[in-house]
Amino acid sequence: METKLVIFDMDGVVIDSENLYYTALVEQAQAMGVPGITREYYRQFIGGGNERMVKIIAHDYHSDQLAHDLVWGSIDRVGDLVNQGHLELKPGFLTLTDYLMEHNIPFVLGSSSELSNVKRMLGKLGVYERFDAFITADDVQQAKPAPDIFLKAWEIGGQPDRQQTLIIEDSVNGIKAANAAQIPVIMVPDVLPPTPATQKATVAVLDDLVAVRDFIAN
Repeated sequence: METKLVIFDMDGVVIDSENLYYTALVEQAQAMGVPGITREYYRQFIGGGNERMVKIIAHDYHSDQLAHDLVWGSIDRVGDLVNQGHLELKPGFLTLTDYLMEHNIPFVLGSSSELSNVKRMLGKLGVYERFDAFITADDVQQAKPAPDIFLKAWEIGGQPDRQQTLIIEDSVNGIKAANAAQIPVIMVPDVLPPTPATQKATVAVLDDLVAVRDFIAN
């Protein structure tokens, strides 16, 4: 079926940022003397947004203030890492978006990050202007795995047939959000490998965004 709209997640799909976020969170935890911030613990936060992370950490560590200082302090550290040049596009992003622009297929960003972070990250890499529109955590009350971000992205993208819309995700939370929005989703794994459950929940699991271009073209 012809694709009439593509919705991109940002972190782990457009930009290679999840390891950046994890590194910043660990550094902030060490600075605050907070134990237990392992990669395994971090995985539950992928794709879910900062406010969700604050809520989970506040629950786990029994402190709203600790959670706030840990998460937002780590975001400041991410900014420092970005300014130092520790940020790259994911392989194939330019290839895929060049193809979409050549074929007049609109593409929208649907991210659990705040718009200020989106502008900083994508602006730093010179690709902010490529997108037709943006839906971020600032535009919804519930981040992923709720479907709100993707439903708003679909609406702002012109509301084509949902079966002619394609979401590109790397996280379990994002795939759950796409399923809840009843929009087909491709997984391009980043930090988390696909599981049998995520494979069943997607139309394809592909190695990179060049493979997504080929999927859409065929």
